[in-house]
Amino acid sequence: MIRKGDALETYWAEAAGWDDDRIASTQRRERLAWRVAAAAALLTVLSAITLMLLLPLKTVEPFVVRVDSSTGVVDIVPQYVGSQDFPETVTRYFLGRYVRTCERYVYASAYHDYAECGAFNSPELNQEHYRRWVPSNPESPFKVYGQNTTLRPQIVSITFLESAPERNVAQVRYLIGARKAGGAGERVTRYIATITYRYANPSRDVNVRQWNPLGLRIDDFRRELEVPEEHAPSRSSGTVAVEPEKTSL
Repeated sequence: MIRKGDALETYWAEAAGWDDDRIASTQRRERLAWRVAAAAALLTVLSAITLMLLLPLKTVEPFVVRVDSSTGVVDIVPQYVGSQDFPETVTRYFLGRYVRTCERYVYASAYHDYAECGAFNSPELNQEHYRRWVPSNPESPFKVYGQNTTLRPQIVSITFLESAPERNVAQVRYLIGARKAGGAGERVTRYIATITYRYANPSRDVNVRQWNPLGLRIDDFRRELEVPEEHAPSRSSGTVAVEPEKTSL
């Protein structure tokens, strides 16, 4: 027969064991939670360090989205960074275009030609270009040729010269035909120009990029007479030399 005192002691012993089990279980869960939290914190720190190490390697590539105003077609404009080497045929084309634009004079398109020529010039060359064309200059083409004389250049040849690795030099032979309005002939003058050029990052200006999309930069332009002036016959009979006219704006 179990005595009452023994049963009570057994009950209290079992209750104490149950409490001990609960406490031990709670402690185990707490230790596990702390371990998980520590592992998560360690992973967070490692992720932050990795991200900081990778940030310098990340680059943002800008792009331009073009929308056709008439059709609504959307496309991405390809970007050129100015580091690619171009074949001589491409450079030859742009050098010829540069000479034709900068040496041409037609009163109606003079301002357009001035802006297009400036799209190729280096900042230093553009300063010279401005001083030449400013209306206050008595030798400005506006004052020398006015509205009745046109200058039309024609490229004869373009030759690439051997130079230092950091410099690109070309010689352009061309002639300029000067014709006065209503005249029966034109005066032809032959020139040879020495051009120092390079490729740089294309301008972000849309107006500049339409003329010079590849970033050709003219650092120096020197021209001199190749042969004495000659008179070229016109389609009509007779030859008339065109002298620059003095006008004021």
